[in-house]
Amino acid sequence: NNSNYLLRLNGITNTIQLITYDGVINEETVSVSTDIAANIWYHFAVIREGTTVKIYKNGALIGSGIIAKSLGVNPSNLLI
Repeated sequence: NNSNYLLRLNGITNTIQLITYDGVINEETVSVSTDIAANIWYHFAVIREGTTVKIYKNGALIGSGIIAKSLGVNPSNLLI
C-alpha cells in the first residue's frame, strides 16, 4: 500500500484540509473552516474512527468528515 496523507492550511479558503492519496489516482479530502491569525501557534490533531475523520484545533473539535479508503502504514520519515 502506497498511501500518503497531508494535513495543510489552505490560505485561500481558510480551511484545514486532510488529503489522502492511495498512490494511484484516488484522492479524498476533508476540509474544515477555521480562523487562523498570524503570529499565533496552533495545535491541530486528526483522529480516525472507522471511516470518520475528526479534526481538532487546540483540543476542540472543529469538524469532521468521511475518508472511506483504507490508509496503510508508511514507514517513511515524518516531514513537517
